[in-house]
Amino acid sequence: MTLNGRNGPIRLGDLLGKGGEGAVYALADDPHSVAKVYLADITRERTEKLAAMPGLLTKEIAALTAWPKDVLYKPDGRIGGFLMDRMGSSKDIHTLYSPKSRLAEFPHADWRLLVRVSLNLSRAFHILHQSGCLVADVNHGGIRVAPDGTVRIIDCDSFQISSQGKTYLCEVGTDQFTPPELQQKSFKQTPRTANHDNFGLAILIFQLLQMGRHPFAGRYRGTGEMPIPKAIGEFRYAYSGQVSLTQMEPPPYTASPHSASPGIAALWERAFSREGSNSQPRPTAAEWVAELSSLEKSLAQCAINPTHYHFRGNANCPWCPIESIGVILFGIATGTTTGGADIPGIWQQVLTIPNPGVVYWAPATAHAPVKPSPQATAARKKRTERRSIAVLAGVLLFFGLAFISGSLWFLWLIIATGVGFAIAYLTTDSLKPFSETHDSLDAQMTALVADYAAKPEAETFEIQRSQLTRTFWEWENLPDERKRRYDQLVKDREQHALRAHLDSHLIAKASIPNIGPGRKDMLESYGIETALDLNVPAILQVPGFGNSLAADLMHWRHQIEQQFRFNPAAEVDRAEVLALDRAIAIKRADLERKLRAAPALLNEPRQSVLNRRTSLEASLQQLSEALHQAKADLDALK
Repeated sequence: MTLNGRNGPIRLGDLLGKGGEGAVYALADDPHSVAKVYLADITRERTEKLAAMPGLLTKEIAALTAWPKDVLYKPDGRIGGFLMDRMGSSKDIHTLYSPKSRLAEFPHADWRLLVRVSLNLSRAFHILHQSGCLVADVNHGGIRVAPDGTVRIIDCDSFQISSQGKTYLCEVGTDQFTPPELQQKSFKQTPRTANHDNFGLAILIFQLLQMGRHPFAGRYRGTGEMPIPKAIGEFRYAYSGQVSLTQMEPPPYTASPHSASPGIAALWERAFSREGSNSQPRPTAAEWVAELSSLEKSLAQCAINPTHYHFRGNANCPWCPIESIGVILFGIATGTTTGGADIPGIWQQVLTIPNPGVVYWAPATAHAPVKPSPQATAARKKRTERRSIAVLAGVLLFFGLAFISGSLWFLWLIIATGVGFAIAYLTTDSLKPFSETHDSLDAQMTALVADYAAKPEAETFEIQRSQLTRTFWEWENLPDERKRRYDQLVKDREQHALRAHLDSHLIAKASIPNIGPGRKDMLESYGIETALDLNVPAILQVPGFGNSLAADLMHWRHQIEQQFRFNPAAEVDRAEVLALDRAIAIKRADLERKLRAAPALLNEPRQSVLNRRTSLEASLQQLSEALHQAKADLDALK
């Protein structure tokens, strides 16, 4: 086919891709551009629109889109296609927000990149809207993402634009991204607004930040099926805080919208509510730019898994519970490993930290003999006097009663003795204060000596050192552990190769009877992305999927499985090696985090014990002297 641009004929190169409407070719003479060639003649309306688009191109739009920069004409003068910039290494945005494909296509991506892409996408929509252009047919197939997070919007020839007072409509749409008020409407006769674009933008941001989940994919509590387009039309946002109205619950093992940040969650609630299509406009691209910019400055790294980043305001990492069921969300991000930590040197520091030990206090010098205090001496004298009086009174009482009673002397002897002992007992009041003082001081001394000895702290110190020793041993043996696990991968490579084969077949790109785009999005929202994920119990957990659809999916999986041929000479699957290295990197980072904290972990309690002993020395000395005095006083009284 001969096509002419404004600079003359162009030479088409290799075919890069083909869709229902056209094919994209490389250019033989220009590595930076590609040509989209229509497979059939386009309408007059489309012809006028394409002819006008190069004149609307600005520097800002060129940086964000694959905008038609030159129209290509057939020899008979009809438009046959257009030229646009080549996307280079960029990939479909779906391969970024889908966890499975993200690990393969963006192996170093973490949540920071997803936030950055969401921000860049919002900026792109904002600039387009300011220029009077609408994406209109918003969908994941129209967004390309580069490894650095920059975005380009493609399929610009379907945009809604205005030129010289005329508006050229977008005649197509994608159900899963179409706002409620446009569901079931004819796009050929319906002008779009920025508020319509903002609905699709909110969905893309949701899928980016929420691990590929669709905001309207969930389980309906009512009767009947609730496919995504129907849920959109009925404003049944599956993650809404108004569950009594939506009657929807999200799929299991999904992060709460608030984990992205309360501000982001509030924008989603507005975007997907009934008010968003009526009285209160949906969040604009500019609002998303502001909120995502704030989020990007408020990210924190998970303390447990260094590949996880999340909103700093979260009490817990939202990704750890999801990965606990065996799902891997992120690869090994740049800077994940701790690199540069001198772990052997740190361990030598740990070995030089001695246990504070169990040390029982003893006075620095022996106590000199202690004399009873004047108070004790006076009390002893008074006590002696009272006892003498008591004895004398008893003797007199005895003889007096015996004289009076005559033959009843034995009875009166018992009475007199009892009275004497009663009087003697009353004299012990002088001993009680000294006894109480001694017992109180003795109890205080026992408690302080135990505190000084620090036996529990010494035992805890030894337990912690033993645990740290095991941690260091694990760190030292990581290379051996990696080798053992790699050798197991080699041994099991046929099994892993089969799994990799199944995992490489994405449901989103497959042609499966009765499984259209809406059902594919529903499957993905329930964590079923590839042939490997398919099993009957898992499929039947997805709303709207019964035995018939499960049979269709399992038949497709069986066909994929039958295509597998193992090559005994094949190396271990790269994805398995990446997963192994990720696991080792996460473990290494966790072990190094613990070992870096080890000197402080041991030094701080040890120093606390030593400081406490120093502070107790004077108190113990004073208490010991007081106790010796109390004992001398008590002995004197006894």
